[in-house]
Amino acid sequence: MKHLFLCLCFAFLYNNIVEAQVPRKIFVEHFTNTLCSHCANRNPGFYTNLNNQNEAIHISIHSGVPYTQCLLYQQNASPSDARRFYYGILGTPALIINGFSIPLNSDYSQASIFAPFQSQTSPIRIRMEQQKYGDDSMRVRVIVKTEASHNLGTEQLWVGLAEDSVFYMGPNGEAEHYDVYRASLGFLPINIPSTVGDSLVYDYTAFANVNWDFSRIFAFAMIQNTNNKSVTQSESTQPNTNNLTTGIRTIKPQNELRNVLLYPNPTQNKLNIVVEEQEETTVVLYNNLGQAMVQERFRENVTLPLGELPKGIYWLYLNNPKGVKSEKIVLE
Repeated sequence: MKHLFLCLCFAFLYNNIVEAQVPRKIFVEHFTNTLCSHCANRNPGFYTNLNNQNEAIHISIHSGVPYTQCLLYQQNASPSDARRFYYGILGTPALIINGFSIPLNSDYSQASIFAPFQSQTSPIRIRMEQQKYGDDSMRVRVIVKTEASHNLGTEQLWVGLAEDSVFYMGPNGEAEHYDVYRASLGFLPINIPSTVGDSLVYDYTAFANVNWDFSRIFAFAMIQNTNNKSVTQSESTQPNTNNLTTGIRTIKPQNELRNVLLYPNPTQNKLNIVVEEQEETTVVLYNNLGQAMVQERFRENVTLPLGELPKGIYWLYLNNPKGVKSEKIVLE
C-alpha cells in the first residue's frame, strides 16, 4: 500500500510537471510618431511605467497617421501599415497590450493599464535562438512548444526585428526611440500542436539595413488568436544574443535565393514562379495586413491564381533548403 501511494504521488507530480502552464508574457505594441506632440508628452510617462513591468516585450511601431513624414515610419512603411490596419489604429499614441486596445483616454503612466495582463499563464512556450554573422546578416529560430493541454487550433505567428534604441531628434523633440519596429520576418497561420511536448520550429534569415544600427537589432515572436487577436504567448531575444545551434554545430545563414523568376509583376490575375534549384519550395503570399492569402508547395515552377484577390500590394515569401527570398507583388 505504501509503494502504491508513492507511485501515485510520483505520477501526480510527473503529470503536473509535464503539463504545467507557463507564464504568459506581456506584449506591447506601441503606435507612435516622431512628429506627434501628444506622443512627446505621453511617451515618457509610459516608458517609466513600462520599465516597472517584469519581462514585458515592447515594440514601438511608427505609424503613418497622423504624419507620413515621420522618418521612422518611412523606413518601414508597409510592415508598419500592416499592423496599424490590423487593429484599425487611427492616431497616435496608441497602445495594444496582448492584442487588446487600451482606451485612448487612459493614463499611460499608470500601472493599472498592465494589471489585467499580469500573472496570466499559457499552454504554449516560445523559445528563440539568434545568431548574428558579422555586421550584415543574422539567423533567427523560433521554437513553439506545447506545455499543457489546450484547444487552441490555428493561430497566427508574427516574427520580426526591432532596434532597441534609435538616436534621432524627431520634429516633436523626442531624441531617443525605444524598441523600434524595423522588419517583419513573417506573419503566418500555424497549427498549434495538440500533444504536450510537441514543438514547431521556424527558421528565418535577415540582412542588415543601412538605416539600422545592426548591433542593436533583436528579434521577437508573438502568437496571436485568429478570432479575437488576443496574444497566446510572446518572446524576444537581446541584441547580443548568439545561441543558434543544433547540438554543437552552429547553423550557417541561408543565402538569398537568386535563381528565381517571377512574372508578370505587376500582374492582373496570376503569378508564375520558376525556381532553378531542385528543391521543394514553400511560397506564401501575404496582403498588407500580414494575412496569408495564398500558400503552396512546389518544385521548379508553379502558377498562382490571383484573379479573385483584391487589387493592391502583396508580399511574396519563398523558402527552401537553399535559401529564402521575398518580393513585393503588385496586383492591378
